[in-house]
This record gives sequence, structure tokens and C-alpha cells, in this order.
Amino acid sequence: MGTDLQEVIDSFVIKLPFINFQGQESKIIQFMKTAIAKCYRHTYDNLEFVYVEELEEGNFLNVISQSSIELISMYMVKEYLVPTLSILSKRRQYLGTQAFNKIPSYKEQYDMMKQSLEYWSEEIEKFLMEFPDYSDER
Repeated sequence: MGTDLQEVIDSFVIKLPFINFQGQESKIIQFMKTAIAKCYRHTYDNLEFVYVEELEEGNFLNVISQSSIELISMYMVKEYLVPTLSILSKRRQYLGTQAFNKIPSYKEQYDMMKQSLEYWSEEIEKFLMEFPDYSDER
């Protein structure tokens, strides 16, 4: 049996301590699927997994490295932030920047999401520098 999916999920959830993901297991699995697709070419690990929705548990088919777990979880954070920022951007566009900025909660949330997305994009970029280029060998 391979690595438990809970290791990746825990690594993801700890990166967003201000968000309550209770009861959102299917959403987290969707973030994981997208994240795996984005980081597949950066690791030799076999990232295929089995997830049993009724039991809300699953495993990778093989043991995966801590680096792969970290990379997947970082991409999952980015996948969480992009739609949220997109919604706020659409509100900003609809209301106009001046009106949007007059609503403190919208402006603060938009600024926080934008900064978080930039931070995680930079962190992923730095982390990928540590991975050798595997693209020629696949």
C-alpha cells in the first residue's frame, strides 16, 4: 500500500489555517486532482491514487516522497486561491475600482488573496528549482 492521501491533505490544510475545510472532502480531492496534473512532470513518483468516496479515504498506489507531498499541497493552495480571487476580481470589475475600494471587507479580502496567490506562486517557483528536470525522461 502506498502513501495515505491524508498526508497530502494535512499538508494542504496546515497551509491555510484560517479556513475551515470540515465537510468539504470532495472539494479537497478536486484540488488534489488538479494539483497532481500540474506537478506530474516534476517528480519521478507515481502519483496515481485510489479514493473511496463513501469512506472518505484513499491511498497513492506507491509511496511518494515528502518533496512530492509538499509540491502537491502547494499547488492545492494555489488552486484554492485562484477561484476566490477570480470572484473578487469580477466583483471589483462590476462595481468599479473606486466603489469596490470603499467596501473595506472586499478590499481587504481582495488584497489578502492577491498577496497570498503571489506568495504561493513564488514559493512554488522556488521549490521547483530544487527538482531536477525530468521532462526528457518521461
